[in-house]
Amino acid sequence: MGIKEDLATLGVGMTKRFHYKYHEVWLLRFENEFDFAIKWKLSEPAVIKKKSFKGFLVATYDEDGYLYIRTRGSELEYGIFISMIEFLLQRLAKAKYIRALDIINSINVWVKFGKSNSKELSEAIQYGLFAEILFLVALKEAFGEEKALSAWRGPEKLKVDYVISNTLAVEIKANKDPLANVITITSIEQLSDGFTNHYLRHYKLIQNPLGQTVKDLFNEVLFSIEDYNVREEFSSKNLDYGFNYLADYDNLLQISSVGFEDYDVSSNNFPKLKGPIDPRIRSIKYSLSLDSVDSLDSEEVFSQIIKSTSV
Repeated sequence: MGIKEDLATLGVGMTKRFHYKYHEVWLLRFENEFDFAIKWKLSEPAVIKKKSFKGFLVATYDEDGYLYIRTRGSELEYGIFISMIEFLLQRLAKAKYIRALDIINSINVWVKFGKSNSKELSEAIQYGLFAEILFLVALKEAFGEEKALSAWRGPEKLKVDYVISNTLAVEIKANKDPLANVITITSIEQLSDGFTNHYLRHYKLIQNPLGQTVKDLFNEVLFSIEDYNVREEFSSKNLDYGFNYLADYDNLLQISSVGFEDYDVSSNNFPKLKGPIDPRIRSIKYSLSLDSVDSLDSEEVFSQIIKSTSV
């Protein structure tokens, strides 16, 4: 029986409790035919002023420590409420602790899904995200999922994709033609942001019928993350990047990596534009060729990355 059927069986003033492994959820019925609420017992105190979304309201109450999500009592918005509740229950069912922030973040994911339900994902996002997740996997294996995810700054729209420490950063670039060595730089800071050690990792990707889609790679990494909160953060960062893992895209490419090369962009010999620039210049975008640039020993680069986190 689904949530819609459960709500239909509730009489006025009645409640229904659902038991999960770590927590419980209650459905409540009010006087109006379409006036319902769901409530969670929070694992830690929180006060949220009433927040209004299309189709429902969210609020907490000090006196009982619950978070309530209630419909507006409108038949037209009732379906929105049902859809959102089904999503939340599925998303939070295995959570060991339920905080108000977890519920609000999940609602925001659901809202983003509704706003970005595109059937196509740009090739730029597919190749770019694929490469950044490949590097995330390498970091995760080296020093753990939480620290690796914390270093990933690309989805935050910062200038450098990975900030490993105060002195070391890594920019990620990808080409869909492994023979192409031209990359595009979209800011001064991507290759020159004051880090003592600033590297560029250039992934060479190809379309391959035996390869993975970015959704395949996302799911593989997601299911390998043990900590619930880290999984949530990983999912959220993918959304921020522009990849809606809930959407059914119909143009996902099957991609394989055929290798990568690392470069020292903090070297004076690396071709790049340097600041400072006139503050009236709002954006910079240029292409550069890596054909005549010496690459580094990737094992030595990764050794430097690991050392920088232990300083």
